[in-house]
Amino acid sequence: MTAFFVVLLPVLITLGFWQVSRGAEKRTLEMNYLQQLTRLPVGAADINPNQAFQRVRLQGQFSDQYFLLDNQVSKGVTGYWLVQVFDDISGRRFLTNRGFLAAPSRRELFPQVETPDGELKLV
Repeated sequence: MTAFFVVLLPVLITLGFWQVSRGAEKRTLEMNYLQQLTRLPVGAADINPNQAFQRVRLQGQFSDQYFLLDNQVSKGVTGYWLVQVFDDISGRRFLTNRGFLAAPSRRELFPQVETPDGELKLV
């Protein structure tokens, strides 16, 4: 029992310090996210690839390409997250999360996806 205690105690203490450092990393990420929310959105040409959580201002239209992320639950309802390609006027393409779609009652059916026509402005 003593040998077990001698081996396990340092492991548990190390894991405890690891959890504390992970908590500090999460707090730093959260502060960065909240700081970015207060900034004005940038245009597609001004995106900094090294900066996380940037607000982006896009102008263009949705393409016909979309993806349905299956087996998702939102507010107790089973369904799909709709991720669609957005073509910006700058020529760049972006994946946008268009929200949640409830699943039809039968699994072999997919939900109807309606894509807005014309030029749109997104933030």
